[in-house]
Amino acid sequence: MDFKTEPEWAAALVAVIDEQVDAIVNLPFRTPDEEKLCAELRRRAIELQHWARIIRRGVEFKEMQRENATLRRQVNRLENARPDPHG
Repeated sequence: MDFKTEPEWAAALVAVIDEQVDAIVNLPFRTPDEEKLCAELRRRAIELQHWARIIRRGVEFKEMQRENATLRRQVNRLENARPDPHG
């Protein structure tokens, strides 16, 4: 996979993990031991899913900070280019 941006990468990570969690949640089991193993797999998969979503939110937040900094620079440029009304 070739990702152009971090948000694309983060979204793909969450999508892949969500798909895997769905597969794990639906694992069949026949014995009590298999049931315990499946329950542990589900717990770990859901925890991984949680962390992947935190990563995605962090990437999105970082992207918003970049956009905000760009907008601030543009506003500063416009304010500095404005003629002085008093002089």
